[in-house]
Amino acid sequence: RLNVIAGGYYNHLDLTDQRRSGGDVSDAVRAQFPFVNTSVARIAADGRPPLSESTDNTTKFTSLFASAEGSITDAWKVTVEGRYTWEKKRSNNTLLVGDTPFGLRRATFKYFSPRVISSYQVTDDVFVYASAGKGTKSGGFNNDPVSPTYDPESAWTYEIGNKTSFLEGRVQTSVALYTIDWSNQQITGLGVNPRYPINLNAGKTRVNGLELEATYAVTEWLTVNDGYGYTDSQYKKAIIVSFDGLSDQAALGIGPGGDVSGNRLQYVPKHAINAGAQVTTPFVGEWLLIARADVTYASKIYNDAANTSWIGSRTRVNLRLGVEQNGYRVQAFCN
Repeated sequence: RLNVIAGGYYNHLDLTDQRRSGGDVSDAVRAQFPFVNTSVARIAADGRPPLSESTDNTTKFTSLFASAEGSITDAWKVTVEGRYTWEKKRSNNTLLVGDTPFGLRRATFKYFSPRVISSYQVTDDVFVYASAGKGTKSGGFNNDPVSPTYDPESAWTYEIGNKTSFLEGRVQTSVALYTIDWSNQQITGLGVNPRYPINLNAGKTRVNGLELEATYAVTEWLTVNDGYGYTDSQYKKAIIVSFDGLSDQAALGIGPGGDVSGNRLQYVPKHAINAGAQVTTPFVGEWLLIARADVTYASKIYNDAANTSWIGSRTRVNLRLGVEQNGYRVQAFCN
């Protein structure tokens, strides 16, 4: 048996990006720091900072896709998918305080995104799978003289996993192992003007991870769940041009040319843990009373590819209490 799906997608997006900046900077400070003098304007009389940057962006996105799922046996299924994309971008930068506007720029990106999934139903309660797929994110433009453009990024993701149920379906568990190989990963960095973030490419990146999840229906009214994620992320071969030439580059652990190879990815915690419990019980008439508590933990994350600044580990508690009937819900929550 073979199931086939095919289709297309088109999107047209027009977006105007404007930035304002200003401050009550004294004349003495302006005289001492030329950067401030040329790029930070006084706040206008109406209290609004003046425009410092204005860019009109247009993106046209066309995609054709197809998916075919076949049954090798009653228990073994294979799915093959593919999507081809054409993306046209237009950027017209008409205002850039402190520098010459970049004017009109155009770029076209074409890429193919394949994926293969193989799954096997071992028993009614045990399911295993493996998948491999490639994703691509197009490049674009920065209003920055050193890094005026950034390239597309692509990533191959490989995953194997297992889903199992016990006690007549009351306990459900899942395990997944995955690897992501990035090329030209796009990250957020700083350009010539440090007030404005820009997009940069980080070369090659690898992520290895493990995810564990479990849900247990203890009784008809009580359900508990927990999960754990481990992520080993690393820039394998990454040069960040804007890091090159910093006065304290060596002290910050940044190599020649802005080399950050070996550092951890920004914004990615190594450990993540979650646990929760929910009580659902009759309340008044057909209304149900629902009370839920969740606790999440995330270990330290770095704010930049150089790993020079970070946010420490954090724990959050979320509480919800409400009533529900026939799709209507009233809730109070505290995060």
